[in-house]
Amino acid sequence: MASGSRGTRGWDSTHLGLLVFALAAAVGFVVAVVPAYPAHPQLTIAGTLVAGLTIAVAVFVVRWPRPPLVAGLVILFYIALALLVFGDSGRSEGLLALVAIPVVASALYGPRTLTILALVAAIASLAGYGAAHTLSVDDDVQLLAVWPVTGIVMAFAIHSLRSRLERTITIREQALQHEAVLALVADELYSTFDGDQVIQLGIQSAARLTDHIEDDASRAAFFLIDGEKAMLIATYIPGPAAGGGPDPRIDHLSVPLGSTRLLRDIAGPDEPLFTLDRSTVIPADIGPALTELGVENAIVQAIRVGETRSGLLVVFNDRMDGHPYTPAQEDWIRSFAPVFELAISRALVYDELTTTDPLTGLVNRREVDRRLAAMPRSTAYSIIAIDVDKLKTMNDTFGHPAGDELLQVVANALQRSIRRGDTAARVGGDEFCIILPDASGRADVVAKRLLADLGRRAVRGISPSISIGIAGFASGSDAASRVAAADAALYDAKHAGGNRAAHAPAMAPEDRSPAPKADGAVPVAAHRILRRRRIDKQSERARRDRAHHPLSGGPS
Repeated sequence: MASGSRGTRGWDSTHLGLLVFALAAAVGFVVAVVPAYPAHPQLTIAGTLVAGLTIAVAVFVVRWPRPPLVAGLVILFYIALALLVFGDSGRSEGLLALVAIPVVASALYGPRTLTILALVAAIASLAGYGAAHTLSVDDDVQLLAVWPVTGIVMAFAIHSLRSRLERTITIREQALQHEAVLALVADELYSTFDGDQVIQLGIQSAARLTDHIEDDASRAAFFLIDGEKAMLIATYIPGPAAGGGPDPRIDHLSVPLGSTRLLRDIAGPDEPLFTLDRSTVIPADIGPALTELGVENAIVQAIRVGETRSGLLVVFNDRMDGHPYTPAQEDWIRSFAPVFELAISRALVYDELTTTDPLTGLVNRREVDRRLAAMPRSTAYSIIAIDVDKLKTMNDTFGHPAGDELLQVVANALQRSIRRGDTAARVGGDEFCIILPDASGRADVVAKRLLADLGRRAVRGISPSISIGIAGFASGSDAASRVAAADAALYDAKHAGGNRAAHAPAMAPEDRSPAPKADGAVPVAAHRILRRRRIDKQSERARRDRAHHPLSGGPS
């Protein structure tokens, strides 16, 4: 029967339908009984009283259509019908038409058990009609075979139609709910351009979308694809288990990308989503990482940023008795993935616009300051400060387009001279900077390569000239002191005639200033995705340039 969960509209249709059938039954009883001259008045009177009781109960049932009440109503209906049939000795064929009313009503509004009850009672009533009225063999066959079969087929057809309609309505309601939930999630993700916040909100939303009512809340993680491995860069752990502070596994836990490809191929080579459960055969080199995360059942979705797969979204539970994820939960993640990808792309585009120099494609001073602030105090890195010699002369002689061309030539030389993990930036009009995150003495090699590269170039017939200042790890214990030392060395090179490199002297320990505190949170996850994209672009540009200039040297 209809339930309260269907809402007011469902209840109204049930009330109306039952009321129509009750009125039809009442009219049928009145038409069949009033003009009749019964052979057995006592049975007819009893049947009339039971019919009146049936109508009274029907009025009550119409307001509260509970299955037990409806079943009792069906029984009363057929008792009244049987009494009237035997009271009339089967002479009124109008009573026969009333047999179908409960069958049709229960098929439309009741469960299958109620319909079966109505069919059994209807067949019994037909048998009673045949016993009360002497019929031929053909009439008996029609009464006890054709009519019951017709009633059964009709009831089955009605139930089948009901089931299809209910499934259609349920699917549509679920789709509307699905779209509404995803719209709310999208609004939250699109409300910020902070890439790290987008990733954290995204994995949190993915976990909540797949929460199972009988299990603990799902957890989630995001792995950045970097070459042939995927590195953990963000996690979401709900409730008290989250603890305080950053997850220590971030930037330390990784999985070989080849193993994830093997697992994905189980679902299909072109399928960006696959699942893990206790029956999945896990490759040996990925097992320790899953154990450290506590993964028992998981959904893994590849996340694209641009044209390449940039990360893996992992939603998992960590209970041995946890339920494997269902196809419905997989569909949630499939639907969520494009929303998540677009939100990350928007944040990265915004970040790139605000941290990239539009003329050269290098990062700008804002991004350099952010990266230097993120450097741990103990990190051994070198800073190379670069100034383009005689840029003003180039602008005055050939115009600003020539000056822009000179800056682009220098920027391209910087990109060819560094390797993955280094940072090349334009920090001012004619000022550039390189951050080398190691203490291996590569700064001299990079400076020499840069000068040699520019020596083979020409802008409007003039070979570019730059002055370089190098500040190593010993030039200061913090970013500010090293930047100042590199600038001082740069001006030494410029005052010496330019087109050369100069080194900043090492500072005495007592002269080194303490490491500055970073101003606000330093983005980690989204920043690394953006940096990876820049590295890929720089590598591709360098490959193209080397193809056109085979004499230029490669990275050390």
